[in-house]
Amino acid sequence: MGTARTSTAPEKFVFKGHASKRGTELYAGSLLGSVGINHFQRVQWGLKNITEPNSEPMSLKLSSLGLGTYLGAADDATDEQVLSAVLYSATRGWNVIDTAPNYRDGRAEASIGRALLLLLVGSKAEEFPEGRAEVTRDALFISSKAGFLNSALKQQLLEQGAASSTDLMAGSHCLSRACIRASVKASLAALRLETLDLLYLHNAAEVQLLARGRVGFMALLKEAFQELEALRQEGKVRGYGMATWECFRQPPNSHTHLSLEEVVNLAREVGGKQHGFLAVQLPVNAKLTEAFMQPWQLVLNQTATDAVRKAAAAAAAAQAAAEAALRLKEPEDVDPEKISAAMDQGLALPPPPPPSPPPPPPPAVYDSVTLLEAAKRMGVAVFASGPLLEGQLLQGLVGPLDGIMGLKDARSTAGKLLQYARSVPGVASVLLGQKAQEHVEANVPLAAMPRLAEKIDLQAILLLALAVNLVLAGGKVLLLGESSKGAWEDFYHNAVVAFGEAWPSDTAPVLEQVYSVGLYLAGLIGFAVLLALVEQSVLGVYEARVELGAPVLEAGHMLVLAWCRSQADVSKLEGVLRQLCAAYACSGGRTLVVLCQRKKTEMEDLFSAAIPQQQRGGSRFVFRQGSPLNAGDLKLVAADDASAVLVLADSAVSADASDSQVLRVLVLLDESEVAARQEGRPRPTPGHVVAEILSNDAMPLLKLNATRLAMLVTRPVVSHLTDTMWDFSNSSAVFMHHFPQLAGSTVADVALRFEDGILIGLLEASTGFVLINPPPGYTLSADEHLILLRPTAACEADVQPLPVPVSAPIGSYSAEAAAAAWRQSQQPGVASCRMFSLAEASMQLSRLAPLALLVLGWGAHDFMAQLLAALGTGSSALPAGSSVTFANSHAPEASLHPAIAAAGGPQVLAGLTVQHVRLDPLSRGSWLGKLQLDGVNALQGIDREQEVNIITEKVGTEQDTRFEDKARLPLGVPVNLSSYSACMLSQLAFCPLMVLPGRSTARPLGAQIDPLIVDADLYTDVGDKVSFWSLMRRAQLLGHVLLGYYLLPAAAADPIEAVLCPPGAMRGEARVWNRGDNRLKFIVLQVG
Repeated sequence: MGTARTSTAPEKFVFKGHASKRGTELYAGSLLGSVGINHFQRVQWGLKNITEPNSEPMSLKLSSLGLGTYLGAADDATDEQVLSAVLYSATRGWNVIDTAPNYRDGRAEASIGRALLLLLVGSKAEEFPEGRAEVTRDALFISSKAGFLNSALKQQLLEQGAASSTDLMAGSHCLSRACIRASVKASLAALRLETLDLLYLHNAAEVQLLARGRVGFMALLKEAFQELEALRQEGKVRGYGMATWECFRQPPNSHTHLSLEEVVNLAREVGGKQHGFLAVQLPVNAKLTEAFMQPWQLVLNQTATDAVRKAAAAAAAAQAAAEAALRLKEPEDVDPEKISAAMDQGLALPPPPPPSPPPPPPPAVYDSVTLLEAAKRMGVAVFASGPLLEGQLLQGLVGPLDGIMGLKDARSTAGKLLQYARSVPGVASVLLGQKAQEHVEANVPLAAMPRLAEKIDLQAILLLALAVNLVLAGGKVLLLGESSKGAWEDFYHNAVVAFGEAWPSDTAPVLEQVYSVGLYLAGLIGFAVLLALVEQSVLGVYEARVELGAPVLEAGHMLVLAWCRSQADVSKLEGVLRQLCAAYACSGGRTLVVLCQRKKTEMEDLFSAAIPQQQRGGSRFVFRQGSPLNAGDLKLVAADDASAVLVLADSAVSADASDSQVLRVLVLLDESEVAARQEGRPRPTPGHVVAEILSNDAMPLLKLNATRLAMLVTRPVVSHLTDTMWDFSNSSAVFMHHFPQLAGSTVADVALRFEDGILIGLLEASTGFVLINPPPGYTLSADEHLILLRPTAACEADVQPLPVPVSAPIGSYSAEAAAAAWRQSQQPGVASCRMFSLAEASMQLSRLAPLALLVLGWGAHDFMAQLLAALGTGSSALPAGSSVTFANSHAPEASLHPAIAAAGGPQVLAGLTVQHVRLDPLSRGSWLGKLQLDGVNALQGIDREQEVNIITEKVGTEQDTRFEDKARLPLGVPVNLSSYSACMLSQLAFCPLMVLPGRSTARPLGAQIDPLIVDADLYTDVGDKVSFWSLMRRAQLLGHVLLGYYLLPAAAADPIEAVLCPPGAMRGEARVWNRGDNRLKFIVLQVG
């Protein structure tokens, strides 16, 4: 299993969020093929997230085996064992973790917290690289408990007066509201979590019920539920429950029996219909079978109760009507003359007899059911503890367990016991406490075995049928006194009677007739079982067909070939589909077909939540299961008829292995097209193919990613600009257009003929030459396409040039003086932009003054090689004299030195000082004495007051960081390389001309993007009132393309006003751009 690595992070560091439907489904999907088909099961509750009003009801995919952390010594060695067990289990299909504050006196929670740092922050348990799932916070279901206090928490509460000796039972058990709140706070801190998925009340009934009495205990439980509902409101716990040992396993006449329905009704009284009582935990194993064998829970049968009460009400109404009719009828023994005489004498008549009192309502009807059935009816999940009964069941059970069909597959007694417990229907997950390396490595692979509950043992059915036949044959001899003719004759005779028409006559003895009827019924049962097996087989084939999907009949669709074996690949696919939906939204959408190795239905469920129908812009998703390397599966998705094919890389394997797969797919696609031509069915308009390559031999996207990251060191604004240009989901993006009628026009005029567009460059389709920011006097040819930054909402047909250029006089602007000032700003030691004081170093650092760059952590080898090359050469290179410090836990001989060699050798970094410091980036303590942070201008992951540009690689797409708001200062930059790759791949699929190889001065679009921030006084004097059109013309004279502007805030708390590609109405308005305060900055593009 390996030795787990340790990590220390700031105490305030917490993981936000909680287990979610999407996170658990991605986790389960990433282990497709590595675990049994029924290892993960969906656990659903009707309740919604109380802090998110529009959330869906809770629905999670949880593993049938979960990690418990109860036993063990409170020492460092056990800490390391628990940490390693968490890493090993969570990366191999166990996404349920259970703990408690008193386990190992608080050290269990702390060990889990350290393990989560390694799993979720970046260290990624490198000892286990193969067959490992990618783990995120929303993929893990983490539960803890409140009740028993550890020594530190107990002392703290007593010293603070938050708890008294009267609150404590059994020395350290407390369920007061103050104790529960303090326990939750301590658990969240130790686990480094913002929210617990589940909080159990720990052995509440076992400790408190007899001591307080049933009435007192229920009152205490009500107060505890009130505090737990308050914690739900605050987002500190998602739900709560009870972790028990005996109370739910005792008969109703026991003093320690507890009714689950009574507990749930109490939670409903406190929290309403959307109460948070989600689960119970109790022992379920081969010895303690009460939860699924004993009907000791009484559950109200509302349907039967309503029926009984309705019948009673009808009977009462009938009785009342009968009595009323009797009172209206004159009695025969009443003498009318006596009545008249009495009335004459003034005597009162006796009152009529009163109606009969209504009968008491009939009692409610209760069903006696097992605990598991009661939980199912009330929507409560059951988590099983003690599957090995703390080791007591490991002796003497091998023979009996082997007698249960299906358990022989498990190699050890512990495995057989776990298989038995996880196969009990109704159990959400079985919690196993394991720490020792040999135990963890032996038990974790059980996830690959199917649970017994899902098996139909055909051998058992056939043996049962044979046994019944033999028993009946023997019974015939005993009952009818017939001598056996032999085993075969008796068996044959029974078969004829059971399946034929050889019935005894009416005069046959009764015993013979009864025997024949019994044998006939046995035959019917056998036939019914046979039909069930046939039905199962047919349904299996049908379900398999549903999972794979029918052949795609569309033509002209967009086809995406993916693998989706990891969460990173699923996230990239989501990004690609989002981009394509946004790109085709203006034209009504397209059919987007995806072939991957995950189940069709699973992908449909996953993306119905990730990209709802209303976000698809009219596009339709079609998912099919299969392998891009299978020619038959390519036919299934009509690859020959696709208008474009996008082949994504497989991040679950090495870069070379992924590229090999992609190239084999390309060969298959080519062979398919050749075969189509030979068969006389060539495609009318052959589609283009876009392939993602990862290795160092062919990596345009990787190089663009590295170049972009290097640019961010000196120009953080690149992030905002590239996000806008390459992301179809933004209001503006880069598109390619062809207008033959503009042939003969100059670039200066064409740039002023698009009301809502900005001309960035030209592309000659026949040669693939790309010119970014061509000279104003350049004359267009009929073959050249325009590269426009324009609104994404505009349909392609609606984007047309104006008949004549917009009049944009430059006024008194002196291009010569401005050009001289611009050339002066480009001299060494002179910054190209004077920064406003509040935004010092927020938009860009000096491009020419030496910088100090600190790189914390280490990425993939190929990417780091490209990053080194980008930092040393090209438009993104650091100024001469700059220093780069790489700080990570790798040896430089195995990381930095090979990357420098792959980047082109030491000469690539000539002029730069490069050094390596070996430390743990997650441990501040390891920095002491090794890093000197004074003067560092750019770094990753440190918040400092001096002029620092912080660039952070972000992998999780749903959890916010402090860098997410690009409209506020300081302007940090979150970088998601996978998301950027998805944007670029979508651009290529949408328009294959977008990135083409060029030569000499014409380079690929994307490699030439060299944005700058310049002062307003470069284009306009203080107080000068001009239009944006005129500013565009003035920028042309300096060889720039004016893209937009930033307006820095007057106060740090105010937002930044950023405008790229202003609409036409804004461009014609004359305004004062330069007020002399250096707050307005223009975003321009120059040839890099």
